[in-house]
Parts: sequence; structure tokens; C-alpha cells
Amino acid sequence: MVIVLKALHFPDFFEGNIAGYNFEALRHGFYKVVFVLGLIWIIFRILDFASLVLSARVSNTESRADDQVLGFARDFLKIIIFFIGFIFILSHVFKFDVSALLTAAVLLVLLLPLPPKKASKTC
Repeated sequence: MVIVLKALHFPDFFEGNIAGYNFEALRHGFYKVVFVLGLIWIIFRILDFASLVLSARVSNTESRADDQVLGFARDFLKIIIFFIGFIFILSHVFKFDVSALLTAAVLLVLLLPLPPKKASKTC
């Protein structure tokens, strides 16, 4: 794929800088984003296939709880995979420091299940 992309010849208009950025760097960044999104899409399809195979096996059981857990687990894994792909794109393509974003996400996950403190009526 890299050989094919390097063999492309662009017009002279694209030589140099576009909006202060090198066209070559913009093109490589675009290729990286498309590649990562393609990988995420492939992982989603594999996850859908695995859940389809498991749903056929789970449907033979008497309990309906495992059917619901399978759907929840599939959706949860898709969210996690998308978040990992998003973080990867931010850090590797856009050279963004994701440590603050990861810290905020961890704190949100830890603090989300805590119930709010009830106000006491001491009037």
C-alpha cells in the first residue's frame, strides 16, 4: 500500500505548504487516520461475528439474562475499542498529549457510580 501511495503524482499546486502545513505531512496524517479507522471497522465486524455466533449458542439456554449480557458486552467492547482508536489517532497522528485526557476519563469512570451526597436539613 505504501508503494502505491508513493507512486501517486500530485499536481504542482500541492507542492509546498497548504495553510502553513506541508502537504506531504497532511497526506500521511490522512493515510494514518484512514488506516486506523479501517482497523477499528474490521475489529467491529469481528466482534459482531463473534456475538452472532455466541447468540446462537446462548439462545438455547432457558435463561434470558445471558442474552441481555451478550448484547451489553458487545456494545461495551465497541465503546472501549472506539475510545482506544480515538486516543491512538490523537496521540500518533495529531501528536496530542493524551495523558490529561486519559486522567479525566479514569476519574470520570471512578466517580460516576458514586451517589451524590444528600443535603442535610439542619434548619
